Amino acid sequence: MRLFFTAMLILVALTGMAANSNCVNPGDDDDDVSDDDTGDDDTVVDDDTVDDDTVDDDTGDDDTVGVDWPTCDDYADAITSGNVADSGLDEISGIAVSADNPGVLWMHNDSGDGPFIYALSTGGDLIGTVQLSGVSAVDWEDMAIGPCGDDHPDVECLYIADFGDNGASRTDVAIYRVPEPAVDPFTPFGTLAVSDFDKVPFAYPGGSHDAEALVVHPDGTVYVIDKDVAGIAGVYEFPDFEDGRFETLDYLGDLGDPEYIYATGADLHRNGDRLLVRTYTQAWEYRLPDGADFADVIDVTPSKVPRKLEAQSEAIAYDPATGGYFHVSEGTTPPIYFFGCLE
Repeated sequence: MRLFFTAMLILVALTGMAANSNCVNPGDDDDDVSDDDTGDDDTVVDDDTVDDDTVDDDTGDDDTVGVDWPTCDDYADAITSGNVADSGLDEISGIAVSADNPGVLWMHNDSGDGPFIYALSTGGDLIGTVQLSGVSAVDWEDMAIGPCGDDHPDVECLYIADFGDNGASRTDVAIYRVPEPAVDPFTPFGTLAVSDFDKVPFAYPGGSHDAEALVVHPDGTVYVIDKDVAGIAGVYEFPDFEDGRFETLDYLGDLGDPEYIYATGADLHRNGDRLLVRTYTQAWEYRLPDGADFADVIDVTPSKVPRKLEAQSEAIAYDPATGGYFHVSEGTTPPIYFFGCLE
């Protein structure tokens, strides 16, 4: 009889565990909503605020959406993270800091190089090279990291801007979007040729412009900041972003800047509420008010943030892990500067 009651107690306990496993726990719900889709996989905590694929598990959910990424109230002076070791990277004009591959910086050269994206450690060592197959790089000027869209919901993408146009006469400007490869900062991978990427050609309203600054919003919207000869930084928005589809950009207005500006690089914080803009002489940060749309950035008065005065600095990017930022210039084995939070 005692054995019978013991067996019954075990059976009841197991039944209760099974019942609990089938209950929805809003704290672990894939989209943090209680409960707009049934059967969410509550065995994995997804810090997402949106169920990106409507599938009732964590596969395909973009965990970067809804994450409150770190920010700095103020920034410390620069430390040298390292020096770019590869002498072939001597005209760096774009940088992006990976979140999916911690410790990895992506960079590219200006005009004169091929269609290459370089993975470096934060110390400056070359990890490997990604080559866009069949692409002719005319004048790559900036890069960013952002959502990939529906075709690659599980990863982020590298966005490469081939829009340098000193003569304001090009009719072949375009943005490339490449799924970010998985990279170990301590494991060199040589050269990786990729053919899975999008190309989106575009034009500005009213004619050609030179530009050196590209940013991607966390919602996937792509923006261009031009480099006008008069020192005015116009902000333009892609109305859509689809492979092979030609887009005419929407003009939003000009950035407010208390000084003469040539925007040589930019990055948008992953929270979508801070914009870094590099010029030849300064670095500026635009902080949007709570709840503001990115388009409101044209009404924001920027603040100077620390920078190193370099011969030709064209690359700047936030660090998603700390809220600080990196910048690097053209030149042979240039230093990689990091600006962390001021304690």
